[in-house]
Amino acid sequence: MVEVSAPGAVEQAARWTPVGRGAQSLAILSGEAPAPEVAEQIILALVQLDRLPEAGEALAAAERDHGADHPSIATARSKYNRIRSKPATDRARLLRALEYVARLPGEPHPAVFRRGDYIACPRPGARTVVVSLGIWLPTAAEDLLIGSMGYSAVHVPGLQMKFRRDPLHVIENREAIAARILEQCKAVEADWMMFVGASGQGMGAISFAARLKADGILAFAPTSSIDPKVLQALQDMRSDGGILAPVLSATERVREVDCLLDLQDSPTEMTVVYDPTHPFDSVHAERLARAPHVRLEVVPGEGHHVAQAAVAEGQFEPLLKDVFRRTAARRGTGRHFLHQHVRRVRADRNLTGDDFPA
Repeated sequence: MVEVSAPGAVEQAARWTPVGRGAQSLAILSGEAPAPEVAEQIILALVQLDRLPEAGEALAAAERDHGADHPSIATARSKYNRIRSKPATDRARLLRALEYVARLPGEPHPAVFRRGDYIACPRPGARTVVVSLGIWLPTAAEDLLIGSMGYSAVHVPGLQMKFRRDPLHVIENREAIAARILEQCKAVEADWMMFVGASGQGMGAISFAARLKADGILAFAPTSSIDPKVLQALQDMRSDGGILAPVLSATERVREVDCLLDLQDSPTEMTVVYDPTHPFDSVHAERLARAPHVRLEVVPGEGHHVAQAAVAEGQFEPLLKDVFRRTAARRGTGRHFLHQHVRRVRADRNLTGDDFPA
């Protein structure tokens, strides 16, 4: 069993973080030795609550119980190390976002507690599916956030890490990945398809949404390109010994990954949210604004963590629905890409933003 030193720490984690809610919270609180996947959730919940000593003890116990090489425990260790190294202000921002989500009605879909490259979370009666490549929150938190709006969700967790480990594989299989995402969207039987993502996941959201002619994109602090020449022109020094360096040196085909090129012929409405004071994010956002149907929204003072800040301030839903309103205003009653693929029958009528809440 995973134990923590402070009484009530796990109960607090279950109460205030969506990773502990729903059916899994029973296993966490039952006193039985949790499965590795549940142990991972306990550790991440404690880390997200900024309870680092308890999280460290829980991680050490999980490594003794299940082995450090178990995928769930290795993932917990990686995230624990990464979050622990963040400044206290960043951890506080994440906690505010999680506290906001935990107050929302409903529960995460049970599917988010199972591992998978593509996780479909349908909601009865929902006509919109939101494809999330990640907005720097736990998958269960993202799902509760999306589900509270009445939308179905398709989560694509881990794609960013796959890209860092094997960029050539992801680049060469972009069309296949897009096809798999479309399959999951068709399975939830929705008419409208929206993509969201932050940072590198924002770049992925733009790329796949443009390929699938999605109905909208909400991207937080996205990278617009990883072409070394573009990065040099933008004076983005992350390519020089920074986090992008291993990816850029892995293959010449990184030059093909350019969201501005993906968007040039795309009919997709997009909002880019960024901090105008951030030296890298601002230049990428302004570069993306050259594409058609792109709106910029600024969140000053939050750095690269604008997605968490937007969630914490209750702005995620208004931003998402604004993209839908613009889509409705421009496209009217035109058939949309996902609708055409699922061959669903829909009444022909004038559309407004109010037609999109669910």
